[in-house]
Amino acid sequence: MGAAIDLPAELTAFLDRPTPQSLIIRGAPGTGKSLLALAILEAFSGPRIYVSSRVPRSRLEFDIPRLGRLAEAGQLSIVDMTAGGTDLRTASRSLESARELVEPEAPTDGLRSLLLPPEVLEAWSQASPSAPTLIVLDSWDAIVERHVDVTNNAHDALPSREELERVALAQMAQAPIFLVMVIEHADAGQLEYLTDGVVAVIREIREDRTERWLHIEKLRGTRIAHSSYPFSLEGGRFQSIAPLGMRPRPATPPIDRQPSPSPGQIWPGSSDYASFFGRLPIGKLTLLELDPEVPNSAVAMMVAPLLNQVVAGGGRVLHIPPPGMQPTEIWKLYQGQTSKEDFLRQVRLLCPLPGIEP
Repeated sequence: MGAAIDLPAELTAFLDRPTPQSLIIRGAPGTGKSLLALAILEAFSGPRIYVSSRVPRSRLEFDIPRLGRLAEAGQLSIVDMTAGGTDLRTASRSLESARELVEPEAPTDGLRSLLLPPEVLEAWSQASPSAPTLIVLDSWDAIVERHVDVTNNAHDALPSREELERVALAQMAQAPIFLVMVIEHADAGQLEYLTDGVVAVIREIREDRTERWLHIEKLRGTRIAHSSYPFSLEGGRFQSIAPLGMRPRPATPPIDRQPSPSPGQIWPGSSDYASFFGRLPIGKLTLLELDPEVPNSAVAMMVAPLLNQVVAGGGRVLHIPPPGMQPTEIWKLYQGQTSKEDFLRQVRLLCPLPGIEP
């Protein structure tokens, strides 16, 4: 059992670290890398820049409306590099020309940044020189594939992908930038050793059911309490599942309004419950089987909305709790949602207590 959250606590803490910082999101196609990057982007409080190399801006804003709303509100800059750009060979020639304009003994580290794709340089130019800025490169693989001239031969003095990656990270370190690089393969490389953080997303099929997992491989300076989180992409939004106990549980979960009446069924008071288990058919037994290790607090989170929903609708509830559970614990399932008068009138308990008749 767990509670749905947008980002794992470890990633949220990592976002609060002083810049510059760099993070890799790695995974095979279709595993949820872009939606995770978007969740990180939405959680960031400063200026944000999204560089798209695979999907045009118009398609992005159509598929992910909240991305367009952020851009319209001036809270996000989208750099669209799907139309093409300067290749590495042209950039290298420009760099050689630029070197002729400076003194021979002048440092050239800054000039090497000209080897980077122009759209990446544009994102760098938009970054604030003082306020921490988040830049998402989605994806770095596509950026490199487009920029590097794959036809170069051994006689060309063009930098390799590894050298370009070192140039990009060195350039990032010159400003308060939080860099997120989306990688489209599952294998680790040099980049994983150079960056401050690495997370991997995977998708598995088990018993005809899709499972998605986020694995935290490295976050420098951040304590990793849980290295793996299941997550969902329901509704086009990244949501991870945090184990109960990591976050304080409210006394009584709120009741979700019934979207539409369904004759012969009871609305469970929770949209999450309804999506996973459906509604409760009247006249039939609904059995939920839980692992013995699941704590009572987890059960409470699942059934409290249902119990309060029944009482609010004028129904009755009979509790037969496990041994050791006190009536006061049952009252906590209703407290804040149901009045004490309604509880005493519509709820009955069958609790064998020590020294008291059942």
